[in-house]
Amino acid sequence: MESNGCGDYDELVQELKSLKDSKRDIEARISVLETQLKNNKLNDEKVTSDCCSNNFGEHGLTADSIYRYSRQLLLPSFGVQAQSNLLKSSILVIGAGGLGSPALLYLAACGVGRLGMVDHDVVELNNLHRQIIHGEAYIGRSKVESAAAACRSINSTIEVVEHREALRTSNALEIVSKYDIVIDATDNAPSRYLISDCCVLLGKPLVSGAALGLEGQLAVYNYKGGPCYRCLFPTPPPTTACQRCSDSGVLGVVPGVIGCLQALEAIKVASLVGEPLSERMLLFDALSARIRIVKIRGRSSQCEACGENATLTQDNFQQFDYENFTQSPLSAPYWDYALSISINLNDRKIMESNGCGDYDELVKELKSLKDSKRDIEARISVIETQLKNNKLNEKVTSDCCSNNFGEHGLTADSIYRYSRQLLLPSFGVQAQSNLLKSSILVIGAGGLGSPALLYLAACGVGRLGMVDHDVVELNNLHRQIIHGEAYIGRSKVESAAAACRSINSTIEVVEHREALRTSNALEIVSKYDIVIDATDNAPSRYLISDCCVLLGKPLVSGAALGLEGQLAVYNYKGGPCYRCLFPTPPPTTACQRCSDSGVLGVVPGVIGCLQALEAIKVASLVGEPLSERMLLFDALSARIRIVKIRGRSSQCEACGENATLTQDNFQQFDYENFTQSPLSAAPLKLKLLTPDSRISSKEYSEVVEKGEPHILIDVRPSHHYKIVSLPNSLNVPLASLEGRLPEISSALDSTKANGVHDGSDARLYVVCRRGNDSQRAVDLLHKAGFTSAKDIVGGLESWAHDVDQRFPTY
Repeated sequence: MESNGCGDYDELVQELKSLKDSKRDIEARISVLETQLKNNKLNDEKVTSDCCSNNFGEHGLTADSIYRYSRQLLLPSFGVQAQSNLLKSSILVIGAGGLGSPALLYLAACGVGRLGMVDHDVVELNNLHRQIIHGEAYIGRSKVESAAAACRSINSTIEVVEHREALRTSNALEIVSKYDIVIDATDNAPSRYLISDCCVLLGKPLVSGAALGLEGQLAVYNYKGGPCYRCLFPTPPPTTACQRCSDSGVLGVVPGVIGCLQALEAIKVASLVGEPLSERMLLFDALSARIRIVKIRGRSSQCEACGENATLTQDNFQQFDYENFTQSPLSAPYWDYALSISINLNDRKIMESNGCGDYDELVKELKSLKDSKRDIEARISVIETQLKNNKLNEKVTSDCCSNNFGEHGLTADSIYRYSRQLLLPSFGVQAQSNLLKSSILVIGAGGLGSPALLYLAACGVGRLGMVDHDVVELNNLHRQIIHGEAYIGRSKVESAAAACRSINSTIEVVEHREALRTSNALEIVSKYDIVIDATDNAPSRYLISDCCVLLGKPLVSGAALGLEGQLAVYNYKGGPCYRCLFPTPPPTTACQRCSDSGVLGVVPGVIGCLQALEAIKVASLVGEPLSERMLLFDALSARIRIVKIRGRSSQCEACGENATLTQDNFQQFDYENFTQSPLSAAPLKLKLLTPDSRISSKEYSEVVEKGEPHILIDVRPSHHYKIVSLPNSLNVPLASLEGRLPEISSALDSTKANGVHDGSDARLYVVCRRGNDSQRAVDLLHKAGFTSAKDIVGGLESWAHDVDQRFPTY
């Protein structure tokens, strides 16, 4: 296929179109099969669940769900109960565009049980700079079809409901009544009033967002007696104030930030966690990197929709003319493509005519389709590279017509693709040209890197590099929205690069499938203008910062853990580097990772979007980057602060007046030893006890099978214990162990009285998650006189690996 080099341009374009059509068909069939398999889990999951549900706890989560959502289950303030609430909830997103894209992706990833989406529109090229849920392959097709496929690719275990229609007074009550929570991701005044009134009538909380130009806002309405939209805006704004992005423009990542925050607020409402933004409003200014949360009025007694003498009823709602009320159209003109949907549905009926089918055959077909999809994606990548290197036609067009297009050198397609950014007076042609000429390196293709990479690709960074040595795992997918289930077990960089190219095939995407180390960092980083640190460990932060100082590269650094995040720009125009602020590494006890402490999936989404925004501002020479300032984000309370930080330190070893850092000693420096923390995510394995004080999981299994009297103490925190536990274990968290020794002594005495008749003592065993805390506990027990206590080597992870492979890990 490649024997003729780049090949004929037109033939390559034709082949590329054909391959993308084939890929769409395969994705549609994959979606059907995954739905069938979900409804036909008789062989494995149901049997496992029926046999072992008591072992997994009362929450009813399957082993796969525990592993998938493990980072959320680890959060003390979220945990099993909140995740169960989320999985039982239903959320409707109205609008699958700039706001709806990140909202839908993160709701699907985090585990909303039933996710609905409403949109009548089709995907267009000029959507793609901000609507990251869609790819070029879906241009001309239904946005809902595209968005649903994307959500299912991330999480095939949830229910995704498609409403391929415009929301009108004639259908709104019926559609909205089927969901618990509504997200308004539309872009026009009549829709805002219509959706708010509908939610008031049906008693549904409403998460409303808006993004235009370089600004955004967000609030939660109709929640626990709070105001509705009409309470704040009883009179519609003048039509001159009702601009859309097609008129005023929008920077692509701005709706990304607001959409992520909408998903977060909806998750908080659904899971009954945190303080939603009711009676408060978030105001976002991307240009100055300022975010304010202001108090707004409560429910108005005079409100026509929810006040004491409200006149709104379901009957007059259906007759109300919202376009006339606001003097603004509900939507841009659209056409009826019911015929194409009907054909699509008929095709699906034919494909599903045999019901759920045989389980093994479906699995086999699914695997074959995914293999074919990978092959097609590989060929698409080759062709896109060839077309990029064979731009003869485009160059001729550009040469012939450059006077018509202006001095910026943008092609007709680029002008259309980035038109909403070109419309911005404070961004425009010059900033877009700067962006297209820039190169940005993202280190880490995980929770932070996922949204950063997607929005950088969408907004038009000329050359986008990514570094990561890791592979995609199931428990990544609740936060790493750039990856899908089809890429589990494969390189994260491979997956991320494919996603970026699917959104924007005109930019250069460079893959570095390796870990960043002192041996390769200078070479890799030197090839880019700007660096984004999207890693999650202390040694990498110092390594990347030092490397950027040596090479004079601006660094956009972000972090997200638990329900909090932070962001700053280092080494920019004389500003501080990371070492200036943190010359001494934090203690290892403070260097937690999400594998230990957990993270709510959408939190790195918010920070990653903001990292992309800061990098775009630096690259395009627009706005005020967060240099000498730091953004602090608390998702639980919905509070965001931007604080002043110190400038460059004259005493800094990396960038100070007498800095000792050089390229030579950088390459020899041991960052793991400096931070007393590993670069890799491999869990710590302590060896505190002698072998005679330990027992393997298989040996403990024999103790259980023989019915030997014993006590099993589980020293994990209580919220870990609720996730999964071994039968008949007693939860005594390590932190409270010393104060509960009498309780353990009583349990041993009771066991001895009930089960031991040969004069020997009942045994005492201790287990934890990985076999570290159990050793600490046994050491404490030995000192307290419980000399026979033994820990189970490797903890519950060893039990799941060596004894019962059905047992969940997290």
